[in-house]
Amino acid sequence: QEYGPDGGVMVTASHNPPEYNGFKIRGRNTEAIAEDSGLREIQKLAGKKEFVRGKKLGGISENKEGADKYIGYLLKKVKLGASRVVVDAAGGSTTLVLPKLLSYFPGIQYRPLFFEPDGSFSRHNPNPLKPESQDYIKEDLKTGSFDFGVIFDGDGDRVVFFDEFGNEVRADFILALLAEELLKERPKSWVVLELTSSKAVEERIRELGGKVVRSKVGFVNMTKMMKKKRALLGGEISGHFFFRDFGNNESSMYAFLKMLEIVSQTPRKLSHLVKPLQKYVNGPQTNFEVENKQAVMRAVEKRYAKSGNISKLDGISVEFPDWWFNVRPSNTEPLVRLTMEASTREIFDAKQRELSEFIRGVS
Repeated sequence: QEYGPDGGVMVTASHNPPEYNGFKIRGRNTEAIAEDSGLREIQKLAGKKEFVRGKKLGGISENKEGADKYIGYLLKKVKLGASRVVVDAAGGSTTLVLPKLLSYFPGIQYRPLFFEPDGSFSRHNPNPLKPESQDYIKEDLKTGSFDFGVIFDGDGDRVVFFDEFGNEVRADFILALLAEELLKERPKSWVVLELTSSKAVEERIRELGGKVVRSKVGFVNMTKMMKKKRALLGGEISGHFFFRDFGNNESSMYAFLKMLEIVSQTPRKLSHLVKPLQKYVNGPQTNFEVENKQAVMRAVEKRYAKSGNISKLDGISVEFPDWWFNVRPSNTEPLVRLTMEASTREIFDAKQRELSEFIRGVS
C-alpha cells in the first residue's frame, strides 16, 4: 500500500501442505482480486493456448527494505512489558521476520519453535488448527513456564493462540480482548465479526461501546465489510485478524504483539482474561458429506425458519431464545457445515443431535 503499485501477487499455498500452491492476487489499493472482481477473467486468459504480449511491459525489482519498514511500523504500535511466550513459526514465512522483530523487545522471553524456513513443513502441518500441529506447543506450555503461546500458519496471515495451560483459545475471544484495548483509543468504532462468532463476543463489544456488524466468511467478504464500515478491526474464527491501520488487511504479527501488550500489563493470565466470554456452550464446526447441498439447505430452511429468526447472510442462520445455528454449503466440496451455540450443555447436545440426524436424513 505504501508503494502504490498497480497490483501484487503472492505465491503461497496458504496453510496447505507443500504439494499445494497458488496465488493471492491484489489490485490497486490492496483490493483483493476475487471471482467476482477479476479472477474469472484471469482464468479465461490462462486457459488460452497463446498469450498476447502487451504493448507496454512492466518491470520487476527487488525490495530489500519492505520487511524492515513493516517491523518499524509495528514497533510504533505497541508498548510491551515483560512476558514469557512460546512462538511456533512452523517453518513458514514468519521465520523471515519474527527473530528480528522480537529482538527489539528485551522484556519478552520466548521459546522459538521451528524458526528456520522449511518449505517442506517437515515438523508439522502448516495449518495451526489441526490437532497434530499443536503437539509441540502444548508440550512446552504444560511446563507452566509461559504466559501463553501462538502458532502462525504457513504464509503467516493467521495466528492461533493458546493459554498458559496449552488450551486453544477461540479466535473470536481473542478479537474481543483486542477490541477492548483498541476501543479505548477509538470508542464507538465498528468491529466486524465473522458470521459464526459467539454471541458472547458481540455482547462484550457492545458493552464496551463498540458497534458490531457480522460478515460472510472469507477474506474478500471481511475486507469489504471492514472498508464499508470503516471498522477498527475484525476477525475470523480461523485466526485471521483485520485492522483499519493495516489497510483493512490481516496482520497476524500485530495481533500477536497486541496480545503480548495486553498480557504483559496485567497480573491475570490469558485463561482468566477469556473466562468471562465462556458463557455459552459451543463446539467445533461439524461437516456433513451430502449428495445435494441445495436440497439440504432448502430442507433446513423449511423446517426451522418459521420457529426462529432467520438470516441468509451466509448459508442459513436461525436464532432462538436459548440457541442458534448456522448451516452453509462448502464452495469447493460436497459438504455442508454446521455451527451451533446454546445457553446450556443440555440444549446444545440435544439440538446438535437433532440437526445432525435431520441433515443426514435429507442427504
